[in-house]
Amino acid sequence: MYRFGDMPEVMKDIYHNNIRHMPFIAQMALATIAAFGMPILLPVLIFFACFALPLRIFNKLLSGSYKGTQRLDGKTVLITGPESGIGFEVAVNLARRGARLILACYKASDARATEAKIRELSGNDKIVSKNFDQSDMRSVRQLADELNREEEKIDILINNAGIQAWEQVVSTTDDGLEYQMAVNYFGAFLLTNLIIDLLKRAAPSRIINYGSVVHWRARELDIDNLNFQKGGAGYFK
Repeated sequence: MYRFGDMPEVMKDIYHNNIRHMPFIAQMALATIAAFGMPILLPVLIFFACFALPLRIFNKLLSGSYKGTQRLDGKTVLITGPESGIGFEVAVNLARRGARLILACYKASDARATEAKIRELSGNDKIVSKNFDQSDMRSVRQLADELNREEEKIDILINNAGIQAWEQVVSTTDDGLEYQMAVNYFGAFLLTNLIIDLLKRAAPSRIINYGSVVHWRARELDIDNLNFQKGGAGYFK
């Protein structure tokens, strides 16, 4: 199953250093040309101008944006899945505010690269990285044991790591859990509970759980079919 963490390093560098700084319409144009070639570009731009652009403006006007300047010096933040996307941007922002970061990454190579990149962008050297697999409950317990041995407290826990797969049949983990449920729910829940004492020592601490608009598809969650054992549409009735 594909993960954003599996993106080749050269592509990550291109994205973080160049593409992500372009206007959104330029990103759309480049993606379209790369996928389909020049002939399809005009229809896509027309669609974008008529529908996507007004929707983006609407979201921009109504979406909240935090512009505070509060510092986080002396605070320890644990964030899972900071290799890319929202997790990466949040980690950079927190590092710039002076927080000490613990980056819980899926791959050791990604952990080192992510740590180095955030240090470079933020100018903050108080960053350490850990390697763990949130789909593997043994790995989650190992990370929690390590944190409980090494840390005095954790002020903020950000459960950011997550995956999405649209396939009807998804493999199960060695723990016998459906893969998406293991990563998105069980792993995060277990990690939070295993380090809860570290969070209590930092009271008033914060636990932040990221979600997705895709949650609407589970409005009729079938709790008796979380592992796709009945086949069909998996979590959904």
